[in-house]
Amino acid sequence: MEATFRNNILVFFLFSILNTVLSLKVPPAFLDYRGRLYKERKWEEGGEVYQRLLKVKRWKDSLPELSDFIRTIFPRKRIASHDKENLQKYLLESCRAELTHWGIILSSFLFGFWNDCIETAAMILIALGLNLPYVVIQRYNRPRIIRLLVYIDRKKSRETAESGLPVKDHSDHHPCHILFISADDTGHGHKSIVGALRQQIAKLDKSVQVTVVDGFSLGNKVLHAASSIYNPLVVNIPALWGFFYRTGNHFVKWTNAFVSKLIEDKLKKLLEEVCPDVIVSVHGVFVGSVLNILEKERLDIPFIPIIADLDNVSHFWADRRSFVIPLPLNQRKEIPWPKKARPF
Repeated sequence: MEATFRNNILVFFLFSILNTVLSLKVPPAFLDYRGRLYKERKWEEGGEVYQRLLKVKRWKDSLPELSDFIRTIFPRKRIASHDKENLQKYLLESCRAELTHWGIILSSFLFGFWNDCIETAAMILIALGLNLPYVVIQRYNRPRIIRLLVYIDRKKSRETAESGLPVKDHSDHHPCHILFISADDTGHGHKSIVGALRQQIAKLDKSVQVTVVDGFSLGNKVLHAASSIYNPLVVNIPALWGFFYRTGNHFVKWTNAFVSKLIEDKLKKLLEEVCPDVIVSVHGVFVGSVLNILEKERLDIPFIPIIADLDNVSHFWADRRSFVIPLPLNQRKEIPWPKKARPF
């Protein structure tokens, strides 16, 4: 029995090598992401179903891949460059990787020709366990790459329109993706605003995809501590909180620079994964700080702050780099907007 199992593992290893070599010979014409095997299914929700059910973001970067051992193989763990040519190459190689792992899974059924049912079932389960996670990773990543390519084409179209040249339609039919930056522990107003907006968006267009992230979770222990002391401070020492709130208006630039450094790495990784068409912040601390990062990375993603405190507008909300700062029409003249930070 042990000898049979060892032989099966050896054959499985040979099948894996054979499928990998053959997949490298597959011409690009058979690796179109719109093909029947690779195209996104409606139930996948743009890859979000894999995050919701399997938490793919937690483990996808820890799995080894062939490029870790063979440098000539195109790497798929990280996007080396966000230019269109590299993203198209990444998209093609993602389809090649998925084809390879499906081929290995299908090859495992051949064990039935020389094994009994139990041994064959064991090898099929091994093939599924070792290869399905990689299929999930490709099907999770690919919609984000597609959205990023659509975004690049849209940006190019806008630049062409501004130059006065004829505009080509690159819009495709990919749904819009909105990234909300909220706050889980600084009161319930931010979460309520995001919840209400999500409901309204779903009513207007169910195809729009929404991702919500706690802005404080993008930072280190400093930001976590700041969010955790908010409620005790407001409830027990409101005067002290008011002092901090007013004092912060005099150090907006420094605070934004400080928060930018704390959240930069995680935010860039999140943007790479989500590829949002629009970013909406419902917390003032993540207005200038996020815009700093977008400006530094030269990412032309529309940014919209939704003011959560209309009765006492902090200087943090006003940043002229924002795409638009929506205000209630019947209250616009009455809002005590900071004089030095007026957006209009």
